Amino acid sequence: MNLTGAETLSVRDLATRFGKRLGRTPKFEGREGPDELLSNTARMRSVFLPPATAVDQMVEYVATAIE
Repeated sequence: MNLTGAETLSVRDLATRFGKRLGRTPKFEGREGPDELLSNTARMRSVFLPPATAVDQMVEYVATAIE
């Protein structure tokens, strides 16, 4: 999964949010490494307006769509 935005979010955190919303427990294998890849979003944030939808609301929208 390759996502970028103004906030730094981990896959584990997002999976946990989706699991809670969907009434399921995500299963993880292995551990996060110390060498995560982050994008520099400074230019994006200088060109585009901040997102109108918060991450928690986006999780809700996606969870509703896949139920």
